[in-house]
Amino acid sequence: IELEKQGFRELACFFDLRMSYAGIPYTVTREFRDKNPRVLTDFMTAITEAIQLYEELGEFEAAGDLAHKLEQSDDAQRLYRLALEKLRELRDFLSAARLLESKLQEPDAAIAVLLEGWQESGQQVPCIQGVFEIWSRLGRHAEARARLEECCRQPALLLTAR
Repeated sequence: IELEKQGFRELACFFDLRMSYAGIPYTVTREFRDKNPRVLTDFMTAITEAIQLYEELGEFEAAGDLAHKLEQSDDAQRLYRLALEKLRELRDFLSAARLLESKLQEPDAAIAVLLEGWQESGQQVPCIQGVFEIWSRLGRHAEARARLEECCRQPALLLTAR
């Protein structure tokens, strides 16, 4: 609390600076913020322009990452969904699942994508490994065990996503 009183590591609220980026936080010291409002304005403008440029270039995940850092969650979600659509079109199941689990916080959808990718030649082993890794992270050991037991009883299941 004492450091906060001195202005260190304060969460600067751009609303206080009367900027058009109201509510976007960025960690700076109060002294820096007060002495350099133009730097902060230019920084926020550059980030906003970078998001637009990434989107124009089809680099939706990078744009979503920047939007997320600016706490523009609706834009970040929209951009991540565009990235997901692109990855699905490319049939890049592993990257699509990573995006779903880590950035969209949808592990069940990630599992579904990996199970779909399980049928794709060349990605079978990494996809099923990904499924078991997610189950492990989520503590869904019973699901993993049930799937393994099914595969032991019916080895053909290893070749199908069910």
